[in-house]
Amino acid sequence: MLYMCKFVVLLFVLHISYGKTILSIKPIKSSAYIIILPQDGTSNVCCDAQITINSIADSRCPSNVQCIWAGQAKVKVTISKAGASSAADLIVGANPQNNAVVTVGGNQYSITLTKVIPYPGDGKTDEPSEAVLQVECL
Repeated sequence: MLYMCKFVVLLFVLHISYGKTILSIKPIKSSAYIIILPQDGTSNVCCDAQITINSIADSRCPSNVQCIWAGQAKVKVTISKAGASSAADLIVGANPQNNAVVTVGGNQYSITLTKVIPYPGDGKTDEPSEAVLQVECL
């Protein structure tokens, strides 16, 4: 798990350094992908499927503000393969629901929303929101 966290941090640093979205990289497991995508972004994943970020809605409390409610970041994703598709809503923050298992074309996919970047209030208001996901073929 520590290796995975370091890997995600490295991806984030590379993303910031080069100013472009890193679409997909295979980590330790051959069937698992770490993906960073903006809204309307699409990437290939395992088993000839694609993942698309349909929407990102971020209502988290900014880091420099004291709020009554921590807020949430909601991401709607769709996995599609050969004309079939399945959608899932994922949430980080308050009342998290950051994992879903969907079935498309006879294959199951585990989708985990790790975080949404940038975090509100970190001074990067001009950057579009991006979802950091882990996708694994089951």
